[in-house]
Amino acid sequence: MTSALECGVDVGQQMAFCPDMEDAVGSLVVDVIGPGHIRFTELGHDAACDLTFSPNVKLLANNTILVVYDIGGNPMDNCVCKYTISAELSNLTSGTWSIQVAGFTQQFDVP
Repeated sequence: MTSALECGVDVGQQMAFCPDMEDAVGSLVVDVIGPGHIRFTELGHDAACDLTFSPNVKLLANNTILVVYDIGGNPMDNCVCKYTISAELSNLTSGTWSIQVAGFTQQFDVP
C-alpha cells in the first residue's frame, strides 16, 4: 500500500456537506473528467452532524484506489446526517482502475 502522494497522484477539490435529504440512498459516483483525472462522490454517508471528512487515498496493487476518511469536528448527539463527500484525483495512469470507498467498489477507465 502506497500513499497517493508517494505515487505522484494529487488529491484536490475536497468537499463534504450535509444536504437536506434525509432519505438519501448511499451510492458512489465516479466521473472521469479528463486524461488521468477523476472525481469520486459518495452520496448518503451516514454520520453524526457537524463532522469534517478528509479523504486519505492509498494506491494498492492492480490499479486499485483505497479511500479512507480522516474524520474531524465535533459530533452532535441525536443528530445524523447523510453527507455528500467528494474529491478529485489527478495524475492517474491510463487504464482500468478500481476504487474502494466506504463499502462501495467501482471500476472505471481512465484515458
